[in-house]
Amino acid sequence: LSRDERVNLVGQKLTDQERRIVYLKYWEELPMREIGELTGLSESRVCKIHTRLLERLQDRFRVHQEESV
Repeated sequence: LSRDERVNLVGQKLTDQERRIVYLKYWEELPMREIGELTGLSESRVCKIHTRLLERLQDRFRVHQEESV
């Protein structure tokens, strides 16, 4: 997949909260504690949302790759 395809795939079906966490984590490079402060969530909750999101993305990439084969 090209970079644009990956970004498009990642952006699909994310909640506003997930988009904000991804932006703060990967573009602003903030630690989970600061992301929690900015979003009004606990650090633990931010970590859980992030972990769940990564699992969903891994599944989505896996399905997308299987369909391409």
